[in-house]
Formats: sequence, C-alpha cells, structure tokens
Amino acid sequence: MSQLLVVRHGQAGFDRDDYDQLSDAGARQAALLGQWLSAGGHVFESVARGAMVRHRETLAGIRRGYDDAGTHLPEAVCLSGLDEFDHKDVLAAFAQAEPRHPDAVALAAGRAGDPRAIYRYLRTLPPIYNKVPHEHADSGEVHQHH
Repeated sequence: MSQLLVVRHGQAGFDRDDYDQLSDAGARQAALLGQWLSAGGHVFESVARGAMVRHRETLAGIRRGYDDAGTHLPEAVCLSGLDEFDHKDVLAAFAQAEPRHPDAVALAAGRAGDPRAIYRYLRTLPPIYNKVPHEHADSGEVHQHH
C-alpha cells in the first residue's frame, strides 16, 4: 500500500528581514527530522516541495540527514501549488480591514520592533479572514467570502 507523508516547513524567520527563510530553530527542526526519518528507515519513491525558500531550506535539512546516513533521498519535484498564501498580502488586507488595531498601526509606521507583534497580528486574522479576497486553489479565481 502506498503512503503519503506531508511535512510542513520548519519554523519561518519572523525575526529575519525576509520571512521566507527558516529561523535557526526551523533549520534545526529540518535537520532533526531528516535524521529521524533516515534512522527510521523511511524510504521515498518521490519527493515534492513548494517553490518558497523555506520549503527548499527545509528539504535541504532533511536531505542532510539522509546524506549523513548514506541513504538515498530522490531529487524533489517543485510544485508551486504547494506554496502558502502571501503573508504580506494578508497583513496588508488586515491593516486595511482593522486600521486601528495597535499592531496594524505599529507595522504601518515601521515601529514593530518585536517580531512577536506579527504573531499577535496573525492571531487576529481568523475573524476577519472571510473579509479578505483570496484565490480559489482549484480555479485561480479570486473569491470574496461573506
């Protein structure tokens, strides 16, 4: 029987200039996962990843675990359909929908020195998510949910 293993990327770099890269913790997570998978005898016929930097970096960490163990991991196929939403668009839509929110004000003014402000900011999104236009995954059409 075939099995599918889905791995989410390691922790992204909220504290970095470019969010689309792994944090130090995310790089360690990917390396540890690669070691664990290879030590557990997990063999893959194929591997796919998204096109984002953090996807490539996560796979590189996993691959190191396989390489260190002398175990083969197939070359990955890049599938951009696995990419996540554009967080900058989500943050901009949030700021537009909730312009008085303290984190929106701080981020808009470039004063969000605490990377955790973005986490607080994102936790506020679920109630307003339905106000934000986003692409339908199958058709590429943009839908406004009410």
